[in-house]
Amino acid sequence: MVNVSKNYKNCQVVISSTAGLDLGGNSIQNVSAILSASGNWRIDESGLLVVEEVRAKRGTFEEGVTIYDRITGQPFCSFITGGIQKTEPGECGN
Repeated sequence: MVNVSKNYKNCQVVISSTAGLDLGGNSIQNVSAILSASGNWRIDESGLLVVEEVRAKRGTFEEGVTIYDRITGQPFCSFITGGIQKTEPGECGN
């Protein structure tokens, strides 16, 4: 069962479902953000994905990978230049 309620004053539509939401292969368009009910993950309008953990078979990183020092908490950018792995202080892309 799906319930749809509309609030025209605030231009807000709330959809609640006990069985999930099947869009039949259609897209969700013009969304500013997608937030989890628990608050553990989100995707914002600029495409930033914020999660607690990532598990993947493959990944592609064009600008490097930012890794934080376990002791100081400072960011370091790890990347490859001319086939040689390098590390620089700071976040990648800044």
